[in-house]
Amino acid sequence: MKYIEFINDEQGYLNWLRDNKDGFVLNTSISKPLDYRVLHTANCSYVTAQQGNAEQGGFTERNYIKVCSVNINEVRQWAKDEGDASGRFSKECGSCKPWLSLSYSNTEQSIEGALPIKPNYKELTSRNAVIKAIDEFDSVGRKEFLSKYGFGKARQFFLVYEGKQYDSKAIFGAAFGYQFSNPLESNDFSGGNDTVRPILEKLKFTVIAKSVDDTISLAEETTDKMWEGAKRTIQVNKYERNKKARLACIEHHGSRCKVCDIDFGEIYGNEFYGYIHVHHLTPVSEVNSRYEVDPKNDLIPLCPNCHAVIHYGGKTRTVEEIQQKICKSSIDSSFDET
Repeated sequence: MKYIEFINDEQGYLNWLRDNKDGFVLNTSISKPLDYRVLHTANCSYVTAQQGNAEQGGFTERNYIKVCSVNINEVRQWAKDEGDASGRFSKECGSCKPWLSLSYSNTEQSIEGALPIKPNYKELTSRNAVIKAIDEFDSVGRKEFLSKYGFGKARQFFLVYEGKQYDSKAIFGAAFGYQFSNPLESNDFSGGNDTVRPILEKLKFTVIAKSVDDTISLAEETTDKMWEGAKRTIQVNKYERNKKARLACIEHHGSRCKVCDIDFGEIYGNEFYGYIHVHHLTPVSEVNSRYEVDPKNDLIPLCPNCHAVIHYGGKTRTVEEIQQKICKSSIDSSFDET
């Protein structure tokens, strides 16, 4: 039986699945790229049921098409017809394991000296897909989310979104599934500075290199509504600090010091990417009642040096004051050199 291409034909595709439960489905995008051709069995949940919050029409509409046949060799023939002389697939689903099917001939696909092509992580282009992955993370919790997609906890890079931080590689892999129906597995790509981070930043997300919990706080450093000012006494007066407000500040302003413009990642390397202190423009000590923090207007990122100078001697200097001091120091130095 010759293969069938389903393009913008959801009902025809679903009817074929109903009548050919022992068949094969090749999932790809409308551009038919060589590095995104994933083989499934016709009863695999990834190609028979909507995944998570995926919108209707995702099987054969928008950017997706399905190539179907009860004969694996016909599916390979499609791959040959579409530019791969060997008839290979980029990946075979690890969930349904099509190679275990009785009608699958593994030897016919084996090509001496040929390496399998992995899905290309660079094809992730949907900000909405990332947000859907984040929503799923929030819905099921971190432990279950990581377990479902087969990722470990992030060791260095975290995605920041709406005042929360997420394991960036796991979110990225799941988001790929929301865009292309099949999520990336952990060994399909690396989650480092040169892969996940630039793509997420291109999609207008913030990525930091350390968990906010691991950063160092000065005395001035910062409930879902971000209430500040609840006083407590531990030897000296301290104020409750709000992690969500801090993350929201970094998400909005970035992690470059607002006074001296230093970026720790640029100066000290990737290990310090996103490291920064957060400063209250109105000192909490001057606020007598509880107030709701606005991370965009009440908080700014400062490097530890500038932050310390702002509070030196128990004072609270303005950003403009410290910038003027830096400017004056630079001018004086230039005269000394001449």
